[in-house]
Order: sequence, then structure tokens, then C-alpha cells
Amino acid sequence: MNVLTKSIILLCTILVRIAAATTQTAPVIHISARVKEHRAGARGDLVVGEEDQRKLLLHWDHFPGASRFELCHMCIVRNGERITTTDGDKDGRLVEVDTCGGKPCGIIPGAPRGMNTIHIRVQTLSNVDDGNEGWSFWSEPRNFDVQEPSASVDHTEL
Repeated sequence: MNVLTKSIILLCTILVRIAAATTQTAPVIHISARVKEHRAGARGDLVVGEEDQRKLLLHWDHFPGASRFELCHMCIVRNGERITTTDGDKDGRLVEVDTCGGKPCGIIPGAPRGMNTIHIRVQTLSNVDDGNEGWSFWSEPRNFDVQEPSASVDHTEL
């Protein structure tokens, strides 16, 4: 393959990714979250050895055509893609989501005190043909300074 052909292929690949990014929007996490003590079990006892950790509760609006959501806690995301570290692992952790009072929500147990960064993505049937199993790109980060339990902790722009 000559240099011109390789350049054209690279340019086309970039343009396809840009076009896909504009059609694969992710949900937006609300700018306010709740912080609770990190408790477990039916009695709601503090988790032994983890008394300094917190539980972070996040919400977002319904997303048309959504079949699933994923949250990524403390992940490195660039241009909507989760970054793989030099040793082949991915930073952060994926968190299962559910509903709270019929609205989509995510609960992140064991959140450390300090700045916590969260990204979200959605799986829809309309995205299945893109080769990404129907997943959107990862959202822009939401950053929450997790400290004491609170009914409202606002997003912090970094």
C-alpha cells in the first residue's frame, strides 16, 4: 500500500469516528448527587474497616431507546473511549445501575472521600449496527467532592 492510500484510509477512519460520535450521545448525569454513609446488610451497619468510605447516589433522565446503562467510577476516558493502561488493564470500575422510584439511578458503594469522577454510557438497539454492541461513547465526566453525608453534593468543574 502506498502512502497516499494509507493516508486516505486513516482520514476516512477519523471521519467515520467523528460522525459516529455525533450520533452516539450519552446520557447526562444530574449535577447534584447524594452522599450517604457506607452501610450494608439488613440492619444497615457501617461496613467494618470502611467507615471512612461513602455511598454515592446518582440520577439521570430517561434516555429514549435505552436498554441498559453503565457507570464508570474513577475511569480515564478520552474522546468518549475508556483508556487502557500500559499493563493492559482499564482504570476505574464499572458499576451496575438500576432504578430508584422508577427513574434511572446508580449507586456507587465504597466511594472514597475526595474527588470522585463518574462517566455514563447507554446501550440502545439503534446503536447495535455500529460494531460497539449498541453502546454510546462515554459521557463527559461528572466530578463530585465526596465528604460528609449530604442530600445534595454538586458537580465540581475541574
